[in-house]
Amino acid sequence: MPVAVTIRTTDDILHALDAHPEWLAAVRAKILTQELLDLPRKVAQLAETVAQLAETVAYLVREMDGVKKEVNGVKKAINGLEKRVGKLEEGQQRLEEGQQRLEEGQQWLKEGQQRLENRVAEISGRYAEETAEKEIALLIHNMDLRHVCTLSLAEVVTMAVPDLAQHASKNDIASFCRADLIATAVDDAGQTWYVAVEVSYTADERDTTRALRNADYLTRLTGQPARAAVAAVKIDNRIQETLQRGGVYWHALEPEKLTMA
Repeated sequence: MPVAVTIRTTDDILHALDAHPEWLAAVRAKILTQELLDLPRKVAQLAETVAQLAETVAYLVREMDGVKKEVNGVKKAINGLEKRVGKLEEGQQRLEEGQQRLEEGQQWLKEGQQRLENRVAEISGRYAEETAEKEIALLIHNMDLRHVCTLSLAEVVTMAVPDLAQHASKNDIASFCRADLIATAVDDAGQTWYVAVEVSYTADERDTTRALRNADYLTRLTGQPARAAVAAVKIDNRIQETLQRGGVYWHALEPEKLTMA
């Protein structure tokens, strides 16, 4: 049966609720909303969530510290790499400068070699001329003629200038007057001949062309037959046919006679 409770004061209500928890729950349900009733549970859940978030934040902080360390390590590595790149660039610059100096040295060496070759060619040419002049009598003898005399530059100019001016240009006249050797000779019948000789270390088409032209000029100037010759240690293969046809005689100079010794 229900228990009768006399309520006269607020304390009586509180004592009754304390004595009867089910009354207290019923009063709470009557007075409070469901949200307020659920608030303690939600607060507990929130506290738990906050604790979890605190743990997560702490973990993230630790992770962030690790990331910062890794970033610092990467920065150091980048700095080291930049220094190495800088040294590499400096090395590349030095290499390029060295390469440039090497190229300049090679160019200087090439120019020096060219100057040396030119000088050797000049010396060889001079000694070839001296040797050919010494051997002019032998050269003419090998052409089945006898040497009479070798004309000087003054004699050639006196011979050429008055008559050639009507048939040749000034350049051709000057070139003829600068012929390496012009000599007179006679054959066994007493016929006078002129011999035009071009001298080189290596005879080429330029030499044979000049020799043939000079021989032609001599015939025009003197009315006497003339022959062309080249005196050289070696000959260019391109003049082989001209020599074989007999149009130009080749007097072979001995290399050892062209040394400065």
